[in-house]
Amino acid sequence: MFGHGFRRPSLADHFIEATSDTVGVGLALTAVGLAFSVWARICIGKNWSARIELKQGHQLIRNGPYAIVRHPIYLGFMLATLGTAIAFAEWSGLLAFALIVLAWGYKARLEESAMIEQFGSEYEEYRRKVKGFIPFVW
Repeated sequence: MFGHGFRRPSLADHFIEATSDTVGVGLALTAVGLAFSVWARICIGKNWSARIELKQGHQLIRNGPYAIVRHPIYLGFMLATLGTAIAFAEWSGLLAFALIVLAWGYKARLEESAMIEQFGSEYEEYRRKVKGFIPFVW
């Protein structure tokens, strides 16, 4: 998507003026997002899997970034994608960001079902206390 809008003029158009300030903001957001994802990956440890699966002895992680949002790895990658979109300032980047949000939002809902099945009321309580992607909001 960041390949200059698949060479489609409308997707390669800029949604904001690309300046050193917008590039700097975009790069900072990308770095923060990636760092947040790495921190979350370290905290989840052996419970992590690329596929939705609960492992033997799976634990409900609620510390580190998991105390801030329930899906910090996805949030970090979403922020990194948004940061990249801002740095490039092209509509194709915003389209990529929207697709990422839809895809990981869907996967997060699937994971939520698996976690409820595994941890029941313990996970329901965690859901009441910690938002999925945006602290105190969503």
